Amino acid sequence: MDGQSAEFSISPSLPQCPDYCNMLYFNPIAGGNNVTHFIYDLYFYIDDPSAPQALEFDLNQTFGGQRWTWGSECNFRADAHWDIWNGAPNTGWEATNIPCVPTMFQANAWNHLIWDVQRVGNNMQYNTLTLNGTVYPLNTTYHNQQDWTLEEIDTAFQMDLNATGQPYHVWLDKVNLTAY
Repeated sequence: MDGQSAEFSISPSLPQCPDYCNMLYFNPIAGGNNVTHFIYDLYFYIDDPSAPQALEFDLNQTFGGQRWTWGSECNFRADAHWDIWNGAPNTGWEATNIPCVPTMFQANAWNHLIWDVQRVGNNMQYNTLTLNGTVYPLNTTYHNQQDWTLEEIDTAFQMDLNATGQPYHVWLDKVNLTAY
């Protein structure tokens, strides 16, 4: 897109992926507890939208022994929806009413993703997902995760290999986190 994109790939031929697996990449940005509202804005390019099990885009804020994880994944194969992370004990991924199927993304084209989320006390709130100009309201709140030791704000991207091990590539560009 701007000549400075980062390329990511996954394949069962990688030593760490003998069969079904995922690859997580994260970027620790800063620390602190004085920001509560986040806009996670990025572009991604995928060579084969029919290949992934899921693509995951996350934002984490941790301090004071607590963790707020705004996790999201386009879960192409399990439920064909955007799933969001519920960090409360004994929970995990929960499906939204927002569809996510391979045909929503053109192969070899840039897609624009924006998450608007915020921390409200001990809760994490998902406000909206904007995908290629379409805004999907969520207005969903979950309790945060307790007993966490790390202190930072980070963004993350994860690629999940499907059960047949179909390799694929993703490029990220113009990744921006606004916090206030």
